Amino acid sequence: MSTDAKGRTIWAVVVLTAVSALACLPAHAQPRYATSEVLLEGGVAMPEGDLGSDFHWFEPGETGLGAETGYEVGFRFRYYFSRAMAASGSFHYVDFANFLGSDELGGFEVATSILRYAIDLNLYLAPERASIRPFIILGAVLNNNRYRDYDDYDQSYYKTSIFALGGAGGIGLRMGIFEISGIYNYNRFETVRLDPEGLKREYDWDYIMVQAAFAFPTY
Repeated sequence: MSTDAKGRTIWAVVVLTAVSALACLPAHAQPRYATSEVLLEGGVAMPEGDLGSDFHWFEPGETGLGAETGYEVGFRFRYYFSRAMAASGSFHYVDFANFLGSDELGGFEVATSILRYAIDLNLYLAPERASIRPFIILGAVLNNNRYRDYDDYDQSYYKTSIFALGGAGGIGLRMGIFEISGIYNYNRFETVRLDPEGLKREYDWDYIMVQAAFAFPTY
């Protein structure tokens, strides 16, 4: 037998031995679930607080922006510490439907959106083998709250953004690689940038996300 043939034979024996050893390991030593995954997410975004309140921006002290239900899209990387607990980091773009109004000078438009950066903890309430797995969501969120208005009269616009730390909580259902969830986002901040008189005021930009997601295991 040639040296090359002997080498190939030795490697074949090593590989077969390794495979046999792995096959003989006890079941608990072999993870049968993905330890990490990437999720693509999207759904509807519903404004609460000052975002969804009636528009009174030109009246002193009023903070309602008249935003309506919009959409959100994003992605997430999730790591499973166990079959019952996982942590994830995510980014979402949240865009609410614009408010269109008019006054004695003509029409105007107010647009609001949020860049959402979050770290979440998921707690699963059913075993992995269950066809439907409910879970609890608890998270910390950095919101980049973005505002823009446009005036038809002089074709001027104003835009600004304010960062605010917030929190999130919700529930979800996992079914195979598909999941749905509802999340309430706490988003409060103070700023002088949104008041016509330049006064510092408190704002409530809470919002709700109802989303669907598809998971792609990365192991």
